[in-house]
Amino acid sequence: LTNVGNTCYLNSSLQILFSVPDFLDDLKETYDKLNTIEIENDKKSLPLPLCFALLTVASRVRVIQPLIQSDATRDGPAYPSILKKQMDVLTDKFAGYEQRDAHEFLSDLIDFLHDELANAKNVNGENMELELPTDKYFRLDVDVCLTCNSCKYSRSKEELYRHLSVEVGTNQNQEGEEEQWSIDEGLQRFFQPEVRDIQCEKCEEGKSVTQTMTIKSRPKALLVHLKRFIVHMNKGEMTFQKSKTRVKSENSISLETFTEEAAKRGDTYELKGVVRHIGNTSNSGHYTADALRKQDNGNGNEWVYFDDSSSSKTSIESILDNGKSQRNNYLMLYGRL
Repeated sequence: LTNVGNTCYLNSSLQILFSVPDFLDDLKETYDKLNTIEIENDKKSLPLPLCFALLTVASRVRVIQPLIQSDATRDGPAYPSILKKQMDVLTDKFAGYEQRDAHEFLSDLIDFLHDELANAKNVNGENMELELPTDKYFRLDVDVCLTCNSCKYSRSKEELYRHLSVEVGTNQNQEGEEEQWSIDEGLQRFFQPEVRDIQCEKCEEGKSVTQTMTIKSRPKALLVHLKRFIVHMNKGEMTFQKSKTRVKSENSISLETFTEEAAKRGDTYELKGVVRHIGNTSNSGHYTADALRKQDNGNGNEWVYFDDSSSSKTSIESILDNGKSQRNNYLMLYGRL
């Protein structure tokens, strides 16, 4: 993908999203179903500009079949301008050509994509039976329970997550030397019980509650964001400094520990792509990605390193074990087995 002006955050985000081709195929099928509606027996085209833009870029890098015939003969890096322009219509967060945050871009892209598809589905009719790909692949339902620490009265609500933002902690051995942090440790901290200062609804004595979180349903893809950027005040100016703790891109992770018993099926996820941030602050530096791609001969998948318009083959061993890369890992995309 061509860098059209500090758009490495966009390019790297797309490269890991494209590592889940089933999502793109599902998105194309949904686009075809929703793109045309019947109003009084008259077929009309329903514009889905963001979906079309994303599918267009995906087709130009050959991860799906071309949407238009002219794309079939394109060679060289593709331009993601059509997608950036459409995102700029929806939000001013990424306007212009300054460095932006890859996590913020990818999460906003999925949210806006879902809203566009949901609106089109509603236009087609509330009774239309169609599970949107944004829900199928990027919807994690979590039951959040608050239990009074005095009378034990509890109340629950369901929350929706399209990605998980997990803490980056620090580990040291007995000699005081730094050791790796793991995705699993980040997940454990995300889901661990938490005491919160909330007044109980049932008793006067209850001034605090214990919050617990349990997964009710899991998506086909799991996007994990490492909270590397820490607020830092310098002479009254707020900046986001980067934690360079080594975090391993584990080849597989499991959500079994955090999932309710009835939903414990297919809770193991395999690594599909990694976005790395090279630099010291959130508004500077450079993004690259490693992502799975189908081999040209069709025999399985291979890992590819992407740096904007440049790409080269790499290996899972290099991705997992490179110490420098471990300090720059920022987003990991996993697919459910």
